[in-house]
Amino acid sequence: SGGTDAKAWDRLGIRSYGFTPLRLPADLDFTALFHGVDERVPTDALEFGARVFHRLLDLA
Repeated sequence: SGGTDAKAWDRLGIRSYGFTPLRLPADLDFTALFHGVDERVPTDALEFGARVFHRLLDLA
């Protein structure tokens, strides 16, 4: 695996992509969407990750 925080987020029950936590729909087969020629991540999931990091920085 790459050098990401994915394992730490996973312990909290949050699936992540790289360094960004994602909130994914339960019915989405996310593992089928990455590491391929058609790799993609839902924009709603990335927006959630951006809000998490923004809040984290506000609290720091």
